[in-house]
Amino acid sequence: MLAGDVIEERFELLACAGIGGMGTVYRALDRTTNQLVAVKVLQEDSDGTTARFMKEASILATLEHEHIVRYVAHGIAQTGEAYLAMEWLQGEELDARMRRGRLEILETIELGLRVARALAVAHVQGVVHRDIKPTNLYLVRSSIEKVKVLDFGLARVRGKTILTKTGSVIGTPGYMSPEQARGDRDRVDVRADVFSLACVLFECVTGQPVFVGAHVMAVLAKVLLEEAPRARQLRPELPKEFDNLLARMLSKDPLLRPANGREVAEALERIAFQVRNALAPDGPASLKMTSNESRLVSLVAVLPTEPVTNGGVDPLTDKSQRLLELVRETLEAYKTTVEPLAGGGVVVMFDGLVNAGDIVAVAARSALRLKGLLPTEIVALFTGRSAGGDPLIVGELIDRTASLVQTVGRASFPSRWQT
Repeated sequence: MLAGDVIEERFELLACAGIGGMGTVYRALDRTTNQLVAVKVLQEDSDGTTARFMKEASILATLEHEHIVRYVAHGIAQTGEAYLAMEWLQGEELDARMRRGRLEILETIELGLRVARALAVAHVQGVVHRDIKPTNLYLVRSSIEKVKVLDFGLARVRGKTILTKTGSVIGTPGYMSPEQARGDRDRVDVRADVFSLACVLFECVTGQPVFVGAHVMAVLAKVLLEEAPRARQLRPELPKEFDNLLARMLSKDPLLRPANGREVAEALERIAFQVRNALAPDGPASLKMTSNESRLVSLVAVLPTEPVTNGGVDPLTDKSQRLLELVRETLEAYKTTVEPLAGGGVVVMFDGLVNAGDIVAVAARSALRLKGLLPTEIVALFTGRSAGGDPLIVGELIDRTASLVQTVGRASFPSRWQT
């Protein structure tokens, strides 16, 4: 389909506005209303892709809110290509705004409030977006107050059949929830959107992502194992209430997060009211360390030797499930955190105070035992020390593990999680 074509004798394609993973977006004229619209045309011709595309259109048609991109029409063009028409937006993605610097505190709260209200509308209908990130939040005329939630292509409706490709990992590394990082689709509900929104707001207000890594595997492992830092550690003038809300939203356990977008919106409304009336920073005094104890952390990673391909494989295949069970059974006598990585592999964390036992020796023995049981897999061991409960040591160990994998050249993780 080219500029100049007319779809259904209604949408006149004026120019290509962008090319995405599923299709091409055109700026078009709606001859019925004489208004500009955005028309997404599916390029890939397959039954599965068409079904997912039409699912996005059907979901969007049910959602009506000032902060959700407005649905216009969808169908199959005379050329046989599926299309979705939406309101035309002029402005920029939040990602572009963030590249110019962090947002003001009230700007971030106002942004979160509007997105949470939009998600509340989706959540009450059982719709989980599953890919809240800066590039899916659009600032109309570059205004925070006019933010729109885009791209429900990965959304899932409660109780409906999953139409995504078997084995695909749903979400974007750095913004996906722990349950998404595990590839545990059955446990992904609206609270995954709550976690993702917190990742966006944290980055907006601090100027840096919650989870940072040089490799996709490192980012996913941090999402699973590393406690999110407090935003006030990076920006001490943040109101305590906002910092506490972000911490709740970033809980590893979904049950500890706000239940849905509505609860987040209600909390942000209260905080926004307080900040608008008097932004009174508490200062960094309350952030002083309360413990000088040293903490040892050891990380053992069992990684697949087979290279990852773009087609992806099921993150919960029998092989990866057996690997996870074997690691858990082998180490059940020790105090560990064992987490599967979506797409294959297992990460094990041993941690404790220096006088709580020889963490290094236990981890080393465990690594040797696992290598003996899994001679063809990569087994990596790293250990480090932190003071005062510094959580960054876990991230550093994960980064080193990921670097080792890249060095030995036996795994290529990024393609599986590309969106």
